[in-house]
Amino acid sequence: MEAEKKRTRLVLAESNIDLAKSLVRLLEMYSDQIECVEVCQNGEAALAAVKAHRPDILLTEDRLPILDGRTLAGMLRTTCYTIILYSEGEIDQDRTIRVFMNAGASDALQKPVDAAGLVVSIRNVMQCQRLEQSYPELMKRDGKEAPRVIVLFGGKGGEGGTTLAVNMGAIYAMSGKSTILLDFDITNGAAAINMLPSQPTRNLLTLFEEEPPWTVDTILGHVVQHESGLVLLASPSLPVYRDHYKIEHYLQVVHLLRESRKYEIIIVDLPHELNDITADLPGVADRILLVARPNLKSLQSLYTILRLMIQLNIPRELISVVLNEALPPPTEL
Repeated sequence: MEAEKKRTRLVLAESNIDLAKSLVRLLEMYSDQIECVEVCQNGEAALAAVKAHRPDILLTEDRLPILDGRTLAGMLRTTCYTIILYSEGEIDQDRTIRVFMNAGASDALQKPVDAAGLVVSIRNVMQCQRLEQSYPELMKRDGKEAPRVIVLFGGKGGEGGTTLAVNMGAIYAMSGKSTILLDFDITNGAAAINMLPSQPTRNLLTLFEEEPPWTVDTILGHVVQHESGLVLLASPSLPVYRDHYKIEHYLQVVHLLRESRKYEIIIVDLPHELNDITADLPGVADRILLVARPNLKSLQSLYTILRLMIQLNIPRELISVVLNEALPPPTEL
């Protein structure tokens, strides 16, 4: 018999009791894997409920009486994930979300809440938790844990691999882990587009134009840092030919960063095609995430990639499949 999936347990903190009941009904309607264990109407009660129930997520409005959502997110940073719902009166949404996430929230959504979007947010947060728990404890040297190298690869564009890489990196960084994201697809600057208001002038291309051998300081001269704390070695904003760059260049970047132990987490976003980069780089990974969507073309690409991994003798226990799931059309409260 197939083991029953573990339900995501959350505490809901919302001062408007009618809105709270509507949220609970919608969550139950959209997913049978989400369970609301308690509804609270102020921050003090929410704090007590989290301590009593130890939920996976606290879903809270920002302007909560006694203790607001931002304060709760900071207090519960190491206890559970927090998703903040904020009012539609906020003008600069991007800045507002960054403020909440810097305070300790895992995500922030604007009211009126999009029910499908809320479920996606909850699933993304729980996906990152499962990925975090799936990594075995690695060997330590000189009292410092060896960095984990996580490689993401989608067989075709549009699978959501880069978005997943950026979200994972930001969550790791905001949880206190030093994290760097290496965008190794030099045909576009997708990671920087997802993270930054403008394209950085120093990137993977400017690094590769420097004469090897490099040092860690050479690499760090070409990175940028996001407000979340995530460090990015971006790909160039305009497509460039890959022929001038050897696989040794990419491997040296990963090797130098790993050996320096400057970062606890190294995330590598690979190009969306089979070539020497995508064939060799998984060999240095502690975890490989293959990203696909639930359609025939995407699954065919996934099958091809899995066969390649097996032919390269990559241990199967290092490989995980992340299947992006389509949801029903959004419904506003």
